[in-house]
Amino acid sequence: MEEGAAAIEAFNAETLRAEHTVTLSMLAPGEYRLQGVLYYCEASGEGQCLIAGVDVPVNVKNDGESNISIPLTPPAE
Repeated sequence: MEEGAAAIEAFNAETLRAEHTVTLSMLAPGEYRLQGVLYYCEASGEGQCLIAGVDVPVNVKNDGESNISIPLTPPAE
């Protein structure tokens, strides 16, 4: 996090496994950053899990736009 920045919300692995989605609290219009570490694996459970660091800018607008995409790179073959 940037100096002086404070986390607004945190989500643990159990919540993500159970709900498969997260919803942020209402944010005032402005610029934010969505940061975290994602671990993702093949559904079979046989493959190696991949780890991706995420640092995505989020610009909250007055019109309520709320679509955030997190690009994940597939494993190299």
